[in-house]
Amino acid sequence: MSHISNIQELYEQLQHELLNLKKEVTLFREKNIQQLSVAETEKVERAKFSIEAAEDLLENFISPGKTLTINYEHASITIKVNTK
Repeated sequence: MSHISNIQELYEQLQHELLNLKKEVTLFREKNIQQLSVAETEKVERAKFSIEAAEDLLENFISPGKTLTINYEHASITIKVNTK
């Protein structure tokens, strides 16, 4: 990882890493779907969901005292930021 000198570079690096991870998970799933057990498939789906949630959290500003709900195909996440 290179030296990051400002917040914009940090955000861009994080977005780049998340995109790469999402591609890896998708490729892994496509190549191995037939051989995966139910438990392994669930782990792959959780990994994909976690990456998507991280991307959405990075892109959405949450003010103190506010609540953010992010809806996905099979789930949703609600986050409330405390005022202190």
